[in-house]
Amino acid sequence: YLEPAARWVAHGSGDIIDNIKVFKTLAESLHDVDFTVATTARSRAKYHYYATPVELVPLLEEKSSWMSHAALVFGREDSGLTN
Repeated sequence: YLEPAARWVAHGSGDIIDNIKVFKTLAESLHDVDFTVATTARSRAKYHYYATPVELVPLLEEKSSWMSHAALVFGREDSGLTN
C-alpha cells in the first residue's frame, strides 16, 4: 500500500489506502473487535463450525445485538492463514 502502484491497481480506493493502520501482531489489531471471522479456501469438515460467504451475512446479522465491531482476517494469497 506504500507504493504508488497500490493506487493504480486499487483504483478509486484512495480513501481506504489513506486510512490503513498497521499493527505488529494480530492480537493487537483485534483488541477492540467483538467477533472475528478467519477466511479459508478449504473445507474444514474436521472443525466444529465454518460458514460459506453466503451464510456469513445472516450469521453476522444474528449477532448484531451484542456485536459492535467485526473483523475479517485474510491470510496470504499463496498460503492462507497459518495455524
